[in-house]
Amino acid sequence: MKLLKYIANMRDALRSPGAHARYFPVQGRKEANLLLARELAFGLKDYPAEEVKKCLGSLYGKIVVANSFDQTGIAIDNKEWLAEIRKHL
Repeated sequence: MKLLKYIANMRDALRSPGAHARYFPVQGRKEANLLLARELAFGLKDYPAEEVKKCLGSLYGKIVVANSFDQTGIAIDNKEWLAEIRKHL
């Protein structure tokens, strides 16, 4: 599977009620977002580092921001999100 397809699949999967409740809860959202970053990093390890590096900049908007349009809002900034991913690559 190509990297962009993997990211699109992750984005789409997070729209399901169960996944959204797990990674974007009302309480504890920041910790859940960091967990998602670690799990996403695990999947990114399967792709060439150069490809991953090119896609990192858009992940925050595609994953975090796109799933945070509710009463809780965005709990983590791009810098923290990327730092967590990079720590686990």
